[in-house]
Amino acid sequence: MSNRSCFVDTPFFLLYLTNIQPELSDQIEQLLNSAQRGELLLTTHSLVIVELAWTLESAYHLNRQDIQRMILAILNTPGLIIKDADVLFRASYLYAEKNMDIHKAYDQAWMELEKINQFARFQFKPFPTMKLEELYTVSGE
Repeated sequence: MSNRSCFVDTPFFLLYLTNIQPELSDQIEQLLNSAQRGELLLTTHSLVIVELAWTLESAYHLNRQDIQRMILAILNTPGLIIKDADVLFRASYLYAEKNMDIHKAYDQAWMELEKINQFARFQFKPFPTMKLEELYTVSGE
């Protein structure tokens, strides 16, 4: 395995998955192939993948099951390290199968991993105060 590392961000995945600029998709595929051969280590973090899912749904109007398949393919990409991959795996399930917003699905998955079963939800009112709207208890599946 190479000691060369390269961070990849949301446009990396977005360009590859949508193929909206084929010449860039080809370059990205070359990087992915280099990573698969062990010549390069690609790395990213969960926020990139959450942003990707949100963009694919809101801007490209892909359905949740297709987005989930893309997330799972990314999580299983040889030569790509994703911080919090276990949280993303669970979040992709909650997102697609339980129809949760991707951000809330990630929060829920992270809470489960951390064994946190309550969260506070605040109603934001710009000025002058914020108040605790409700304290929620989360139950697992």
